[in-house]
Amino acid sequence: MHPLCDILKNRQQILSAKGESMKLNRKTMKWMLIGLCCVVFATWAALMWGIFRDKPEETPPKDETPKENEQTVTKEPTVSPTPDGMTEVFLLECEYRTYNGNRRLLRTYRYDEKGRAIACVYEGREYSYEYYDVSYLVKEIQPYWEVYVGETHKTEIVYAPNGQMTIRAEYRLRESDGGLDTISVTEWNEAGLATRIYRRDNSGNFVSDEIIEYDGNGYIISDTKQTSEGGDYVTQSYGECDEEGRVTGVYSVDDWGTKKLTMKISYHEDGSRDETRYIDSTVYTRRFDASGREIYTEWHEGSEDKEYQIHTYYTDTPEETVRESKYYRADGTLVNTLITRYDNQGNIIFQKRTDADGTEQLFVDRTRDADGNTIEWNNGTGRKLEYDSHGNLIRETIKSANADYDDIVHEFEYSSVLLEKEVVEENAKFYNPVTEALNEWRK
Repeated sequence: MHPLCDILKNRQQILSAKGESMKLNRKTMKWMLIGLCCVVFATWAALMWGIFRDKPEETPPKDETPKENEQTVTKEPTVSPTPDGMTEVFLLECEYRTYNGNRRLLRTYRYDEKGRAIACVYEGREYSYEYYDVSYLVKEIQPYWEVYVGETHKTEIVYAPNGQMTIRAEYRLRESDGGLDTISVTEWNEAGLATRIYRRDNSGNFVSDEIIEYDGNGYIISDTKQTSEGGDYVTQSYGECDEEGRVTGVYSVDDWGTKKLTMKISYHEDGSRDETRYIDSTVYTRRFDASGREIYTEWHEGSEDKEYQIHTYYTDTPEETVRESKYYRADGTLVNTLITRYDNQGNIIFQKRTDADGTEQLFVDRTRDADGNTIEWNNGTGRKLEYDSHGNLIRETIKSANADYDDIVHEFEYSSVLLEKEVVEENAKFYNPVTEALNEWRK
C-alpha cells in the first residue's frame, strides 16, 4: 500500500477518533448546561424566599441611660498587685477652697524621689523643706515677707520628729548686699518649753539673750538674761530643788535683787504632786496624779472663799478617754459638770457642760456617719470631713450657725506612688509638714 494511503488511513483514524471525542463532549456539555440551570433556579428560589418570608421583629437598641432612682454600677478597674518590698503611698498634690461660689487653688506641694515634701506653694508664696537624716529634724524655710516699706524679713523653723518646734529664727534682709541679719532666735526642748530667747531690733542692735533650764517636771531651775551684748547674765528667776533634783519652789528676782515666791511644789510617795502658783492676789492650787494628769484644781482671790474642781478620768472604749470635771463652791454646792472626751491623739471629740439646774451647753461633738465621714459641731460651727476608700481626707465642709454665711469647702487631691518599704519606714521618723497641715483640719 502506498505510503500515502497509510497516511490517509491514519488521518482518517485520527478524524474518526476526533469525531467520537466531539460526540462525547457534546453529551458532557449537555449535562453541564442542565446542572447549571438547576443551580441558577435554586439560587433564584432562595433569593425570593429571603425577600418575601416573614421578618422577625427588630430588637431596639439598649438604653444605657440610667433611669431615675436607678443605681449605676461602676466596674472597678483591675488593680495590679503591689510588687514585693514596695508600699503604695498617697501624696497630697493640691488643695482648693470654695466660698461664695468662687473655687480657687489654695495650696500645692512638690516632693523628692523619697516622697518627702520639699516645697509648698501657699497662696502664691513658696515654703521649702530640708531634711537632716542623722537627727531626723526638718527645716521649714518661709518666703520673704515685708514688715513695712523697706523692711523685709525671712523666717526659718526647725521641727523635731514629734512636730515640736525646736528652733525658730527670724532674719532681716539687708538692702545693701542682700545678706541676712539675725533678728531673733527662739529654742524649745522636746516638751515645748522655751530654753533660749535671743532678740535684736530691726536696726540690728542687741536687745537681750535669755537662757532657761528646767527639771524633769518642767519647773524652772534657772532663768538668766543678758541685756547688753557681752554683759553678764542676770538671774530672772530660779528654782530650789530637793535631794532628788526636783524643784520645790520657784522664785522671781526683780531688778533690785528682791526675790518673791511664785510657785511651791510638794511631792508624795505615790508619785502625785501638788503645785501652788501665786499670781498677783490670786492663788491657784493643782494636784497631779502619778501619770501627770490634773485631778484637783482650787483657786481663791485674797480672803475670798475658795472654789474648786475635781477631775475624774475613765475609759469607755480603748479609743477614748473621758474626763469628768465637777465645779464646786466653797460650801460644797455643785455649780456644773463638764464632760470632755479625748481620742488617742489627745484631740477633743466631745465636750458638754451641765449646770446644777439641768441646763446643758454643747461645745464639741464629733461623730462618724455610716460612710465613715466625720461630722463635728464646735462652738456654733459645723464641719463635715469626708474621706476616700484609702482614708485620705478629700473634702472639708464648714457650716456656720449663721444662715447668712455660705459654706466654706476645702478639697484635697492626691497622687499615688510606689515606694520601698524601707523608705516609707524611714520617712515616718521625720515630721511631715503635709500630714500636720491636714491634721489641722481634723482637730
